[in-house]
Parts: sequence; C-alpha cells; structure tokens
Amino acid sequence: MWMWSKRIGVLSVLAVLAFSAAAFAAVQDFKDFTVDVPEDWTATQDGTTVAVVANDKSASVSITVDKREGKEPKDLAAAFAQALKGSEPVLEDDVYHFDFKNESDVESRAILSADDERYFLLVITGQNPELEALIDSIQGK
Repeated sequence: MWMWSKRIGVLSVLAVLAFSAAAFAAVQDFKDFTVDVPEDWTATQDGTTVAVVANDKSASVSITVDKREGKEPKDLAAAFAQALKGSEPVLEDDVYHFDFKNESDVESRAILSADDERYFLLVITGQNPELEALIDSIQGK
C-alpha cells in the first residue's frame, strides 16, 4: 500500500502552488494510480510514466511508478538529479526533492518517495492554477 495519503500533503507544500478550483473532466485510471485530469489538460502514458499536460503548455506533471530493484530512495533521487542536471536532493519527511530546468529551460521540481518495492517520481513543470488540485487528486492503488 502506498503511503501517498501522508505524502500528498508534503508534495503539495513542496510544489508551492496557488490554490484553485479546477474543472475536471474525469478520473483517469492507470496501472498504479488514478488522477483527476482537468478538462483542458491531456494525459498520456509512455511505459511507466504518465504525462499530464495543460493544453496551453503552461504546465505539466509527470508521474512515474517503477520497481526500486533494491536501490535505496536516496540513491534513486541522486541518480535522477544527476541525470537531469538538478540540484542536490533534499530529504523532508521521507520524501526527496530537487530542482532542475527542463529542455526548454523551464524550472521544474522532482519529488521522489518509495515503498518497499516501488518508487514514485513526480515532476512538476511550469505554473497553472489547476496544478495543486491535480496533484492532490493522485491516488495510489
């Protein structure tokens, strides 16, 4: 069982996003989680990653759930930070986070948590009033 209920609050605070009332089209169901996708956003899956992108390209959220394969969360966070040329990962409440710029030079924040078998990597890019509600809607299975 994912410990998302405790961590979603931390993820929302770390994202430092504005509160909003978003209009949602429907809950979309993926292998490891569900997410409420706003009407003017699009969700697509590529392997273990789901990308949810605002149609106006102002913001995006990518959600990756994959096997840890024996790797410690600290090591996973460090490897992702290095691969993305990001800042040093910081641990807060059992969740690692780091910042980086994507290919378009837009500030992004990566947040990584893990259970005994899998890791959860959330990457938030850009700003949009619907981001916080979207993030809060993610429910692990």
